[in-house]
Amino acid sequence: MAVFRVRSVALLCSMLATVPGATIAADENKTAASPAVAAGNTATSQPSALVPVKSGFDRLDLAPLPSAQKVFIPPIDVAYAKGFRDANIHYRDSDYELTEADKEKLQQIYTKALQDWFKDQDWQVVTDQAAATLILKLRFTEFWLAAPLKESPQVRKTLADEYGRFILNGDLIQAADQQLVLRFSDRREVDRTGAALAFNSVLFWKAVEFDAQLFGMTLEEGTAKGRK
Repeated sequence: MAVFRVRSVALLCSMLATVPGATIAADENKTAASPAVAAGNTATSQPSALVPVKSGFDRLDLAPLPSAQKVFIPPIDVAYAKGFRDANIHYRDSDYELTEADKEKLQQIYTKALQDWFKDQDWQVVTDQAAATLILKLRFTEFWLAAPLKESPQVRKTLADEYGRFILNGDLIQAADQQLVLRFSDRREVDRTGAALAFNSVLFWKAVEFDAQLFGMTLEEGTAKGRK
Protein backbone atom coordinates (compact mmCIF):
# COMPACT_ATOMS: atom_id res chain seq x y z
CA MET A 1 0.00 0.00 0.00
CA ALA A 2 1.32 3.45 -0.92
CA VAL A 3 1.94 6.22 1.59
CA PHE A 4 1.79 9.82 0.35
CA ARG A 5 2.22 13.33 1.68
CA VAL A 6 -0.65 15.79 1.66
CA ARG A 7 0.24 19.50 1.55
CA SER A 8 3.65 18.78 3.14
CA VAL A 9 2.23 18.33 6.66
CA ALA A 10 -0.34 15.57 6.25
CA LEU A 11 0.38 11.87 5.80
CA LEU A 12 -1.49 9.02 4.24
CA CYS A 13 -1.01 5.93 6.33
CA SER A 14 -3.04 2.83 7.07
CA MET A 15 -1.36 1.94 10.34
CA LEU A 16 -2.65 4.90 12.38
CA ALA A 17 -5.67 4.63 14.64
CA THR A 18 -8.87 6.37 13.67
CA VAL A 19 -8.80 10.09 14.42
CA PRO A 20 -11.88 11.42 16.29
CA GLY A 21 -14.37 13.59 14.44
CA ALA A 22 -13.10 16.95 13.39
CA THR A 23 -14.14 20.39 14.56
CA ILE A 24 -13.99 23.75 12.89
CA ALA A 25 -12.01 26.46 14.59
CA ALA A 26 -12.82 30.04 13.71
CA ASP A 27 -9.74 31.93 12.63
CA GLU A 28 -9.76 34.91 14.96
CA ASN A 29 -6.54 36.28 13.52
CA LYS A 30 -7.77 36.37 9.95
CA THR A 31 -5.83 38.86 7.91
CA ALA A 32 -7.70 41.22 5.66
CA ALA A 33 -7.80 40.13 2.05
CA SER A 34 -6.54 42.42 -0.67
CA PRO A 35 -9.27 44.26 -2.62
CA ALA A 36 -8.72 41.98 -5.62
CA VAL A 37 -8.99 38.84 -3.50
CA ALA A 38 -11.87 40.12 -1.40
CA ALA A 39 -13.82 40.96 -4.52
CA GLY A 40 -13.25 37.53 -5.96
CA ASN A 41 -11.17 39.06 -8.75
CA THR A 42 -14.31 40.51 -10.27
CA ALA A 43 -14.01 43.43 -12.66
CA THR A 44 -17.32 44.96 -11.56
CA SER A 45 -16.86 48.31 -9.85
CA GLN A 46 -18.60 49.03 -6.57
CA PRO A 47 -21.69 51.21 -7.07
CA SER A 48 -21.74 54.32 -4.92
CA ALA A 49 -24.99 53.15 -3.26
CA LEU A 50 -23.12 50.35 -1.47
CA VAL A 51 -21.69 51.16 1.94
CA PRO A 52 -18.87 49.12 3.51
CA VAL A 53 -19.95 47.46 6.76
CA LYS A 54 -17.61 46.11 9.44
CA SER A 55 -18.39 42.45 9.95
CA GLY A 56 -16.83 39.05 10.39
CA PHE A 57 -16.27 38.91 6.62
CA ASP A 58 -13.23 40.15 4.76
CA ARG A 59 -15.62 42.40 2.89
CA LEU A 60 -19.28 43.30 3.16
CA ASP A 61 -20.92 46.13 1.21
CA LEU A 62 -24.59 46.99 1.57
CA ALA A 63 -27.33 49.15 0.15
CA PRO A 64 -30.74 49.36 1.85
CA LEU A 65 -32.27 45.89 1.52
CA PRO A 66 -35.88 45.75 0.28
CA SER A 67 -38.41 43.53 2.05
CA ALA A 68 -40.91 41.01 0.67
CA GLN A 69 -38.70 39.81 -2.18
CA LYS A 70 -38.36 36.59 -4.16
CA VAL A 71 -34.77 35.38 -4.46
CA PHE A 72 -33.35 33.15 -7.16
CA ILE A 73 -29.94 31.48 -6.68
CA PRO A 74 -28.41 30.28 -9.96
CA PRO A 75 -25.89 27.39 -10.05
CA ILE A 76 -22.70 28.29 -8.22
CA ASP A 77 -19.38 29.01 -9.92
CA VAL A 78 -16.26 27.20 -8.67
CA ALA A 79 -12.69 28.21 -9.59
CA TYR A 80 -9.81 26.15 -8.27
CA ALA A 81 -6.54 27.25 -6.68
CA LYS A 82 -3.46 26.88 -8.87
CA GLY A 83 -0.91 24.26 -7.91
CA PHE A 84 -3.24 22.83 -5.28
CA ARG A 85 -1.71 19.36 -5.15
CA ASP A 86 1.79 18.06 -4.45
CA ALA A 87 3.67 16.86 -7.51
CA ASN A 88 4.63 13.56 -5.85
CA ILE A 89 1.01 12.43 -5.41
CA HIS A 90 -0.33 10.05 -8.04
CA TYR A 91 -3.74 11.73 -8.23
CA ARG A 92 -4.61 13.92 -11.20
CA ASP A 93 -5.66 17.56 -10.84
CA SER A 94 -9.16 16.61 -11.90
CA ASP A 95 -9.40 14.21 -8.95
CA TYR A 96 -9.43 17.23 -6.64
CA GLU A 97 -12.23 18.99 -8.48
CA LEU A 98 -15.91 18.84 -7.56
CA THR A 99 -18.36 16.84 -9.62
CA GLU A 100 -21.63 18.42 -10.71
CA ALA A 101 -23.33 16.52 -7.89
CA ASP A 102 -20.77 17.94 -5.43
CA LYS A 103 -21.46 21.47 -6.67
CA GLU A 104 -25.20 20.98 -6.25
CA LYS A 105 -24.63 19.71 -2.72
CA LEU A 106 -22.38 22.66 -1.90
CA GLN A 107 -25.02 25.08 -3.14
CA GLN A 108 -27.78 23.34 -1.18
CA ILE A 109 -25.74 23.50 2.03
CA TYR A 110 -25.01 27.22 1.82
CA THR A 111 -28.50 28.07 0.60
CA LYS A 112 -29.98 26.22 3.59
CA ALA A 113 -27.65 28.13 5.91
CA LEU A 114 -29.17 31.40 4.63
CA GLN A 115 -32.78 30.49 5.43
CA ASP A 116 -32.87 32.44 8.71
CA TRP A 117 -31.36 35.46 6.97
CA PHE A 118 -33.95 35.24 4.21
CA LYS A 119 -36.73 35.09 6.84
CA ASP A 120 -35.33 38.18 8.58
CA GLN A 121 -35.65 40.09 5.31
CA ASP A 122 -39.10 38.59 4.56
CA TRP A 123 -37.65 36.95 1.44
CA GLN A 124 -38.70 33.77 -0.29
CA VAL A 125 -36.38 31.53 -2.34
CA VAL A 126 -37.83 30.62 -5.76
CA THR A 127 -36.66 28.12 -8.35
CA ASP A 128 -37.99 30.09 -11.34
CA GLN A 129 -35.72 32.98 -12.28
CA ALA A 130 -38.57 34.67 -14.15
CA ALA A 131 -40.47 35.01 -10.87
CA ALA A 132 -37.51 36.45 -8.94
CA THR A 133 -37.06 40.06 -7.92
CA LEU A 134 -33.54 39.45 -6.55
CA ILE A 135 -30.74 37.20 -7.79
CA LEU A 136 -28.00 35.95 -5.47
CA LYS A 137 -24.88 34.83 -7.31
CA LEU A 138 -22.43 32.71 -5.29
CA ARG A 139 -18.84 32.12 -6.44
CA PHE A 140 -16.30 29.83 -4.77
CA THR A 141 -12.81 30.92 -5.84
CA GLU A 142 -9.35 29.55 -5.00
CA PHE A 143 -11.07 26.29 -4.04
CA TRP A 144 -8.63 23.76 -2.54
CA LEU A 145 -9.12 20.25 -1.12
CA ALA A 146 -6.67 18.34 1.05
CA ALA A 147 -7.41 15.15 -0.88
CA PRO A 148 -9.91 13.90 -3.45
CA LEU A 149 -13.42 13.32 -2.13
CA LYS A 150 -13.59 10.04 -3.99
CA GLU A 151 -11.60 7.52 -1.98
CA SER A 152 -8.86 5.49 -3.62
CA PRO A 153 -8.52 1.75 -2.99
CA GLN A 154 -4.75 2.28 -2.80
CA VAL A 155 -5.02 4.56 0.26
CA ARG A 156 -6.88 3.51 3.41
CA LYS A 157 -6.53 6.72 5.39
CA THR A 158 -5.73 10.36 4.65
CA LEU A 159 -4.56 12.77 7.35
CA ALA A 160 -4.48 16.52 6.85
CA ASP A 161 -4.17 19.63 9.01
CA GLU A 162 -7.14 21.18 7.19
CA TYR A 163 -9.85 19.77 4.96
CA GLY A 164 -10.10 22.59 2.47
CA ARG A 165 -10.29 26.30 1.85
CA PHE A 166 -11.90 28.74 -0.55
CA ILE A 167 -13.04 32.33 -0.94
CA LEU A 168 -16.81 32.65 -0.88
CA ASN A 169 -18.06 35.62 -2.90
CA GLY A 170 -21.63 36.77 -3.33
CA ASP A 171 -23.45 39.44 -5.33
CA LEU A 172 -27.12 40.22 -4.69
CA ILE A 173 -28.69 42.12 -7.57
CA GLN A 174 -32.14 43.38 -8.44
CA ALA A 175 -33.60 41.36 -11.28
CA ALA A 176 -35.34 44.31 -12.91
CA ASP A 177 -32.39 46.69 -13.35
CA GLN A 178 -29.36 44.56 -12.38
CA GLN A 179 -28.57 47.03 -9.57
CA LEU A 180 -26.19 45.60 -6.99
CA VAL A 181 -27.61 45.82 -3.45
CA LEU A 182 -25.18 43.59 -1.54
CA ARG A 183 -21.68 42.19 -2.04
CA PHE A 184 -19.65 40.01 0.28
CA SER A 185 -16.39 38.10 0.15
CA ASP A 186 -14.72 35.95 2.78
CA ARG A 187 -11.88 33.46 2.94
CA ARG A 188 -13.21 30.26 4.49
CA GLU A 189 -10.94 27.61 6.03
CA VAL A 190 -12.62 24.27 6.71
CA ASP A 191 -11.26 22.38 9.73
CA ARG A 192 -8.03 24.30 10.03
CA THR A 193 -6.80 23.06 13.43
CA GLY A 194 -3.07 22.65 12.91
CA ALA A 195 -3.35 18.99 13.90
CA ALA A 196 -3.59 15.93 11.69
CA LEU A 197 -7.22 15.06 11.03
CA ALA A 198 -8.79 12.08 9.33
CA PHE A 199 -10.08 13.13 5.93
CA ASN A 200 -12.90 11.53 4.00
CA SER A 201 -15.95 12.74 2.13
CA VAL A 202 -18.33 12.21 5.07
CA LEU A 203 -16.25 14.31 7.47
CA PHE A 204 -15.61 16.92 4.80
CA TRP A 205 -19.29 17.52 4.14
CA LYS A 206 -20.08 17.66 7.86
CA ALA A 207 -17.37 20.27 8.26
CA VAL A 208 -18.75 22.24 5.31
CA GLU A 209 -22.23 22.18 6.83
CA PHE A 210 -20.89 23.62 10.07
CA ASP A 211 -18.92 26.28 8.23
CA ALA A 212 -22.05 27.22 6.29
CA GLN A 213 -23.92 27.74 9.56
CA LEU A 214 -21.18 30.08 10.75
CA PHE A 215 -21.31 31.88 7.42
CA GLY A 216 -25.07 32.38 7.66
CA MET A 217 -24.87 33.76 11.20
CA THR A 218 -22.07 36.14 10.23
CA LEU A 219 -24.09 37.47 7.30
CA GLU A 220 -27.11 37.98 9.56
CA GLU A 221 -25.01 39.95 12.05
CA GLY A 222 -23.33 42.01 9.36
CA THR A 223 -26.51 43.06 7.60
CA ALA A 224 -28.15 43.84 10.98
CA LYS A 225 -25.28 46.25 11.69
CA GLY A 226 -25.76 47.82 8.28
CA ARG A 227 -29.40 48.63 9.08
CA LYS A 228 -28.48 50.56 12.24
